[in-house]
Amino acid sequence: QASELCQDNWGSSTQSQCDIKWFQDEEPQHTVYLDDFYMDQYEITNAQYAEFLNEAGNQSSAGVTWMNAPDKQVKIHQYGSQWRVDSGFANYPVIEVTWYGAQAYCAWRGGRLPTEAEWEKAARGGLEGNLYPWGDQTPSCDLANLNGCSDFPFEVGEFSPNGYKIYDMAGNLWEWVSDWYGIDAYTFSSDSNPTGPSTGTAKAIRGGGWGDWPYRLRVSQRLDFEPGKSDNSTGFRCARPIESEVAAAPQPQPTQDPFQSNGSCSSASPPCSYTVQDGDTFSKIAVSVYGDHIYTPVLMNFNRNPSGVRISLHPGDPIFVPSLENLPELNYPDCGSNVFPCQYTVNDGDTYKSIASEFYGNSSAAQLIENNNWDYDRNEDKLITLQLRSGVDIILPAP
Repeated sequence: QASELCQDNWGSSTQSQCDIKWFQDEEPQHTVYLDDFYMDQYEITNAQYAEFLNEAGNQSSAGVTWMNAPDKQVKIHQYGSQWRVDSGFANYPVIEVTWYGAQAYCAWRGGRLPTEAEWEKAARGGLEGNLYPWGDQTPSCDLANLNGCSDFPFEVGEFSPNGYKIYDMAGNLWEWVSDWYGIDAYTFSSDSNPTGPSTGTAKAIRGGGWGDWPYRLRVSQRLDFEPGKSDNSTGFRCARPIESEVAAAPQPQPTQDPFQSNGSCSSASPPCSYTVQDGDTFSKIAVSVYGDHIYTPVLMNFNRNPSGVRISLHPGDPIFVPSLENLPELNYPDCGSNVFPCQYTVNDGDTYKSIASEFYGNSSAAQLIENNNWDYDRNEDKLITLQLRSGVDIILPAP
């Protein structure tokens, strides 16, 4: 059946690519017993992995770094000692992470990568014998992110979950599992909590990615990938065994805002909650709450959430106004280093156009200004031009 689906996707002229031997690593079909386990609902995101990097660093295993940070498609970058996610990509799945980097993250979380058997159990979502997490319906852009839908992973959770309420188990990204890959692994597999071959040269990945044809999104599809390699179509999620009934049913914890406010800013000092008014800008709010002295890099840090992602001002929405000592630390390099985003100190007579032309060139500067892509004051998506005061620091975004 897999070979037939492959030919449906590729056409009969490429039958050699769909030879049945390429799918024999899925045989023999067999039943296994698995202890109960927890599985992440979503693929690990950039925001989650950045938090890990800020605590553990981008270390090396087997001669390669856990994340291939220099790759131009990676959305996590290091500024000074801090790893930060590019604006707008916090909830996208992390890419360019090796098997070692995935396993290290899961261990840091108190878990591990799932086994192949656990991954397939979770992917099936309670269905038995079906091709995909949702059943047997042919994959389409309404069901998953696959070839022809996008040229990059979607945000996690864009499509409906399977029967276990787990998202993106088909398409979007291939996912690392703990097992070594063996073409004949199922022939020698244990029938209870199998963990795969004891050694190997490649690890197994499952699920299919954003560039794959529908047949590769089958829950039984297996692929091999060297543990020290990474790419933009492979990610991961974590699993954890259920040790006991107590662990399986943790006591509910009250939701706690990590930046607890003292009340409304109209009646309390920061940290406090402010309701956005039409026409507000970050500078206007900052001056009204903190006073006139707040008009520098402090303001540039204020207009972000704790993860460093820019927030928008929508009239009627409450926003958190942090105390000065709790402002996110966003240390940008000086623009003289030609690393973006960077911090520029305004000189007397500067204009936005002259600054952009100096650092990006005339053509890029015009596009930057036209697209309102500066990293300064905004109300929703409308650009609010700040006065360029000599001596004030502004942030220049990546071109």
